[in-house]
Amino acid sequence: AARNRGNISVEPMQMLPTLPTRLFQPNENLVIAFDTRTKNPLFTMERLTGQKKTSSSSEDDATITAAASRKNKRFYEETALPPHHRSRNHHYRHSGYDRGHLAPAADFPFNDEEMDDTFVLSNISPQR
Repeated sequence: AARNRGNISVEPMQMLPTLPTRLFQPNENLVIAFDTRTKNPLFTMERLTGQKKTSSSSEDDATITAAASRKNKRFYEETALPPHHRSRNHHYRHSGYDRGHLAPAADFPFNDEEMDDTFVLSNISPQR
């Protein structure tokens, strides 16, 4: 419930501080915890089923697997974060560091959209 302070209406949730850790769930099999202070992920949680996801044109032919590919994948910013809290591609240019996945793209080989989700910069940490 909003409280009135003079002519100003204040929502209690607006008074809470912004926590430095943000959780993102780009798909049902991946959660990313991101520290806005360091612009670096703290951890990731993955659901690994050990089963191949399949696609088929008929019920009799269920052995065709839909493979995802790393080809033409690009790293991109997490747009749910304010710009000043985001990790950005230019932070890595000429820095001597590579972009390292916390949740590896190879863990999502059967779904192209889930593999794309691993290229968000909130899942990336500097590595040498």
